[in-house]
Amino acid sequence: STTTYMVIAIDSCGVDSAFFEVQVANDLYQISSDSSICVGDSLQLWATGGLEYRWMGNFLMNPDSANPIVYPQNNQYYFVEITSPNGCIFQDSVYINVDQSIPSPIMEDSVNLCQGDSILLDPGNIDNAIWYPNNNLITSSASAAISFTDSNQLYYFTSTNACGSLTDSVQVLVFGYSGQAFGNSTICPGDTTYLYAEDGVNYFWFPSYSLSHPDSCCTFAFPTTTTNYQVIVENAFGCADTFSVDVNVNPIPFVSAGQDLWIQFGEEVYLSGNTDAPIYYWEGTQFLSCTNCLSPQITTPENTYYVLHATDSLGCSASDTVQVNMEGILYVPNTFTPNNDGVNDLFEIKGENINEFELWIYNRWGELIFTSTNPEVQRDGTVNGREVQQDVYVYKILYSGYAQYQKVEKKQLVGTVTLIR
Repeated sequence: STTTYMVIAIDSCGVDSAFFEVQVANDLYQISSDSSICVGDSLQLWATGGLEYRWMGNFLMNPDSANPIVYPQNNQYYFVEITSPNGCIFQDSVYINVDQSIPSPIMEDSVNLCQGDSILLDPGNIDNAIWYPNNNLITSSASAAISFTDSNQLYYFTSTNACGSLTDSVQVLVFGYSGQAFGNSTICPGDTTYLYAEDGVNYFWFPSYSLSHPDSCCTFAFPTTTTNYQVIVENAFGCADTFSVDVNVNPIPFVSAGQDLWIQFGEEVYLSGNTDAPIYYWEGTQFLSCTNCLSPQITTPENTYYVLHATDSLGCSASDTVQVNMEGILYVPNTFTPNNDGVNDLFEIKGENINEFELWIYNRWGELIFTSTNPEVQRDGTVNGREVQQDVYVYKILYSGYAQYQKVEKKQLVGTVTLIR
């Protein structure tokens, strides 16, 4: 705005001041707004507030007037330079949008809508549209609308530009959902079960990590814990719904065959089985007093395993094993016949849980003919590669075995073995 400035001068003679006014011209101007025309048409632009005007651009008539005429063939800016009465120069521009033809929207004849959903109706190649009827319809932009109709509906839209207007339509087809799922079940740990869904064209099961075919209508499930499976069923119209199936994993029954046992040869003991299942039995029936009781009596002459099996009311099974160990025993035959007929050809000592072992064999004259520290020793009736005569031989054995957590003292066996040819 116009402003007055003051200057003050001071010297030895005194003080003086002066004033200077700077005037700012308050010139104003106006020009045409941005416009649209159809190709082949013309438009008169205008400007005010100046003494001189200079317009610039293509397809321009009377560029030095306030009211030139333009007939652009394409979208274009026109620039103007305005000189005001006070000599101020202003520069501005006008944008002319040139429509080449009436609107030509791109829109499908029909679209599918799933019941309860909404769909965006957005024609391409136009920048404005008026939609009707407005049943279950809201405008989302200058040219688009959103429909949430619950029944089939035909919508119209009209688009207008400088060349004219065009009306088009789109049919919204509403489809319902379909599908169902089956397979609610209870299984045992480690088992599988069959799940299936129907009335769809695409299926998506989840969680998928314990399913054999998660993208199929039918799948095997093998969960380790109780699991709720979801399946998305999509029909031919793209409408999808979600269904669920529960697979309960029953815990395995409790079963215990008891602590491992160490017994002496000929000793009678009882097993100590325990279970919360109504059905049970022992496997390894030899030397058992009963197989369908929890505490059978045993009289085993050798190391033996017994397995207790249990099954609950849902058919889930579990088992546990107990080992019965003999405390260091030996078996020494009293006769053998080394005649190569494949029957009883060897003098063979068998031991269980033997820790230390020494064997001496003597003939009838007390001569030592063989010695060994191997508890699994086998003799074929020869000494130094030569057959010994048919006779009765004396053996002596010193051995010690194992009991639970400890060794036992050495024992001595003395007896005879008869060699028959």
